[in-house]
Amino acid sequence: MRKKILMICSIWHEDYMRALMKGIQRSIAQEDVEVHMMAAYDASGNVQIHEKGHEIFSLPVLQEYSGVLCAASSVGNTPIVEQLVEACNNYRRPILSIDRIIKDVPSIGIDNYQAVFELVEHMITVHGCKVLNYLGGAETHAENKERFRAFCDCLKKHGIVPDEERIMHYNFLHSDGRNAYHVWKEKGKHIPDVLICANDNMAIGYCEEAAKDGYYVPDDFLISGFDNFEEGKYFCPSITSVNRDWESLGYVSMNHLLTLIEGEKVQNCRLYSQGKIVLNESCGCALDRRNIRENLKHMLLERRLEEALEEKQRNVRQRLCSCNNITELQKKFGQSFTELDINSFVLCLKEGIFAKNNSENVRLISAQRQKNSPNSMDLVIKELDAEKKEKIYIFSALYFGNLSYGYSVATYQNNFMKNNLHRTLLETISLALENIRQKEEIHMMNEQLKELYLQDSLTGLYNRFGYAQMGEEFFLAHQKRVSLVYVDVDNLKVINDSFGHAMGDVAIKGVAISIAKVFGPESVKVRMGGDEFLIICELQDEQEILQKEERVSEVLLEYKKGENLSFPLGASMGHIHSDGMESTLESLVKMADSKMYDIKQKKKMGKR
Repeated sequence: MRKKILMICSIWHEDYMRALMKGIQRSIAQEDVEVHMMAAYDASGNVQIHEKGHEIFSLPVLQEYSGVLCAASSVGNTPIVEQLVEACNNYRRPILSIDRIIKDVPSIGIDNYQAVFELVEHMITVHGCKVLNYLGGAETHAENKERFRAFCDCLKKHGIVPDEERIMHYNFLHSDGRNAYHVWKEKGKHIPDVLICANDNMAIGYCEEAAKDGYYVPDDFLISGFDNFEEGKYFCPSITSVNRDWESLGYVSMNHLLTLIEGEKVQNCRLYSQGKIVLNESCGCALDRRNIRENLKHMLLERRLEEALEEKQRNVRQRLCSCNNITELQKKFGQSFTELDINSFVLCLKEGIFAKNNSENVRLISAQRQKNSPNSMDLVIKELDAEKKEKIYIFSALYFGNLSYGYSVATYQNNFMKNNLHRTLLETISLALENIRQKEEIHMMNEQLKELYLQDSLTGLYNRFGYAQMGEEFFLAHQKRVSLVYVDVDNLKVINDSFGHAMGDVAIKGVAISIAKVFGPESVKVRMGGDEFLIICELQDEQEILQKEERVSEVLLEYKKGENLSFPLGASMGHIHSDGMESTLESLVKMADSKMYDIKQKKKMGKR
């Protein structure tokens, strides 16, 4: 029986996730395993932007899985991980954490403490460094805590007292390295013997800013990072760092989780992999080993590939963000995915976002079709990969600002984690959905404004503007084959003078209600002004129109009784038929008005 593995991922760096997934793919290559990868993209500098992305972690039903792999080292102190652990305990599902220490949960990751301790000791014993600065990530970050602890312990071992003014904590970004340089510069402590950085990004940012003042590594000071990213390898100078061997970490982690699923007990709650110190130019240890020509060729090739992808992404963004509705979006999916070399991709949109209802169903949208479906992950995967040839599926939230649209599902591809292919596509689709939502909102508002513009506020019927637009459209749509009824409220001036204008309005509303009830929505009903009304309907015979006029009078009498009115309430009506003859609507209205006036006069004279 195929095992289903839930994987919770907070993606803070593409190199990390790409390598981790390669290891996992190797681990399950010969296993009957299906991995559901719940992926949220994070950036340490602006956590709030990505809070909606974390909603994807709440999507899966834990009981459906054999075990959980948690690679969520960057989600901070949110309750997401704690809730996941509690659920695993409740349903007795094994869970393994990668690169994050969680209480009472088996974890596997690099020994951050040992790696940094060795790195700092190298700087002190080999390079004779005595003045050391430390630039860390967030103080609450578990890995940063271990790295900083190792820094302090190594200094104490060698009799160096840590200087608090030479210690700063930021958020692992390039900009943090640049900012730290200026803060220390103001204190005159910006050129130490060595700067120990908690990752390569900050080390690169610091080097770039120092170079503007004419200070260069390793001539004026030494620097080290952590992670051994490609950017650090090809930077000049190449950054001395710690290689975490993420691919091996992914392989070992999945293997270990599978043994837990089989019921094997864990001897040690914390498993460590050894990081490898990579001595590069930034500490002066590899100045004669670098092949600049080969590095340059590699960077130029990577840049060309990146530029080509960026051009494709711009085309896709232009194409999808120009869509006016979901149907247009679905039709343009196939071309977009082909252009980006993506095999399969499905959107699961909340039905209520666009249909304005409380349905719990989703609208499934793929390159082939769109349909409504229950919100079931199994049904979504069947839509994506009916024969289940793939083993890893990646789920990510679709959101813009504080509004969630649903989520996307795709068969995992290695190129997703290269040059932001997957992340940029999610952002493009989310932006396209927001454009469609706004267009629909604007259309709805325009319809409401149009209705207000064309509608009489007292009766709810069309006003003169509505008559000018809707009446003419109806007249032409029915090829001038129409019947017109002109209506006038009887004795309205007497009602206003004797009972007040409020009662006059009640009389007007009564006539409007009676007209609407008898003639229905298929006709155009207009309050022409004051006490006059007009009905334009499909061509009817004389007897039918007379019956409807009689029915209006009956409904009006019922209205009078229901409102307990103390004055007589009636209406005079005249009509005319147009069987496609060469007449304008305006001329027909005048003829119907004239007929009504004749009838009104006869009523006054007691002849009807």
